[in-house]
Amino acid sequence: MQNDNLKHKNPTDANNVLAAAFSFNEAVVWDSHFGYEIGYFLGEGHVYETYLIDVRTGVVHEPTCYPKSEIHKYSNELIDKLTKKYGYEKRFSDVF
Repeated sequence: MQNDNLKHKNPTDANNVLAAAFSFNEAVVWDSHFGYEIGYFLGEGHVYETYLIDVRTGVVHEPTCYPKSEIHKYSNELIDKLTKKYGYEKRFSDVF
């Protein structure tokens, strides 16, 4: 009887859960609370509770894991808010 209950439930794997949060190559913002960088979402990180992000600004120029709590969807409104908070602006353009 327990097996009957299990086969009626739809198991959710990590990739399906991620799809609801971010899409592959979606523009994201990493707000470290000391500053921010912009990049692209690549997937789950290799470290617990992280996402793998391809940051396009800043010092690190390769995909790196960042805490999930510090990754946000890129939007003009968020960039405006972070520009006021940190005193500088970074936006996506035709260059990257």
